[in-house]
Amino acid sequence: MRSCHQRPVWTTTGARLALLSMALAIFLVLYPVPAAAQIVLRVATWDGPEGQIPIRDVIAEFEAENPGVQVQLEQVDDYKARIIVQIAGGVGPDVYMVGDWDYAEFAQGGLAANLTPYLERDGVDLGMYIPQLLENHRYIDGNIYTLPKDFSTLGVYYNKDLFDQAGIAYPQPGWTWEEALEMMRKLTRARGDGEVETWGVVVNPWWNAIAWAQAWGRGRTILSPDFQRARGYLDHPDTVSALQFFYDLGLVYGVNTPDAVRDASGGERGVFLNGQAAILIWGNWAIGELQRDGPFRFGTVTPPTFGENATTFLMEAGWAMNPNIEDPERRELAWKLLKKLGTERGQYYMSRNFWAMPSIPAVADEIGMIDDEYYRPFFEAAFQTMPTYWTKIPFFGDVFDRHYNEIRAAYLQGQQDLAVAISQNIAAIERSLQQAFGEE
Repeated sequence: MRSCHQRPVWTTTGARLALLSMALAIFLVLYPVPAAAQIVLRVATWDGPEGQIPIRDVIAEFEAENPGVQVQLEQVDDYKARIIVQIAGGVGPDVYMVGDWDYAEFAQGGLAANLTPYLERDGVDLGMYIPQLLENHRYIDGNIYTLPKDFSTLGVYYNKDLFDQAGIAYPQPGWTWEEALEMMRKLTRARGDGEVETWGVVVNPWWNAIAWAQAWGRGRTILSPDFQRARGYLDHPDTVSALQFFYDLGLVYGVNTPDAVRDASGGERGVFLNGQAAILIWGNWAIGELQRDGPFRFGTVTPPTFGENATTFLMEAGWAMNPNIEDPERRELAWKLLKKLGTERGQYYMSRNFWAMPSIPAVADEIGMIDDEYYRPFFEAAFQTMPTYWTKIPFFGDVFDRHYNEIRAAYLQGQQDLAVAISQNIAAIERSLQQAFGEE
């Protein structure tokens, strides 16, 4: 007979398991077991909420393909300076955007990982990209340090209503600057008091790259093919003539909107939207707004030529990877994410709503951009662009652009003949180029 003081004995296995399960359930409620450790990748962007949408779409797909990996998207203010400080301090993001003016600096300065070994190992077909655009991502050492994010080219918008009122046929691909100037003269119209009411064109003469594209239109470059010499290029008579033609649209021909008008209207886009200019030379950024809310009918076309090349250039951004990731697994995942962002799938998400232009023609064809009457000229212009000097020369703004600013200002302000201004600055430009490439 069992004493009333004896501890009860569970005589069946099922009863024991039931008791253990109950105890475990109570324990997990009170003391939950931490989830398996995740790898958290950080991606940095300067884009605001709207621009982050396609990036988040890529991230969501990447996370679904890589269980246990979490990607944290960070919008960074004072972008370039903070990214550089973070990388130097060992706390940089794993993947980050880089602007085209900084490609060379990040490559030369060890601020971006060399992607060439990864591309070759994985057999990534670089032939998928627009050739000149891909070339911008290849540094002078032959290696690739960034993959394309998106781009724009310089293109032409025209106000169909103003063209119709003036009885002028719309510009067509392959039009020349001689034809364009004649149109602009006819489209520049004055009121009864003699004040100009509508200008033939609005284009910013202070935007240096547009002037350099004029030289490209005449088959000339402002620097040597190795980007290290200016003599014989910037000062070549054909180059000087092309640069001067561009500046003379306002100074001599009187068809370009003056600075005061641009400033009062909030820039070139504002002048065009206000109907104050019949032609706008700009990037693709106004297309969506004009389609939705444009106050007039408009068209787009590639920029004019001088009979050789279209006067256009590339503006773009790329994706880079932190070169200081020590953990091999983390580094491999960062590359895998960057590759996804910079190749077909990422390009698709980036451009599917025409938020941006894809760097891969097959993707542009897939989303219908090549067949779009407004975007097609900007996309086609990418195959006609001049060499993009700033993607090859580290610290291009200090090395070349600041010297050219003095040249441009001297001419626009009536202080010097353009050829004289170039000749007086070219020695300083050559010295800066040599220093940039470590030749002094």
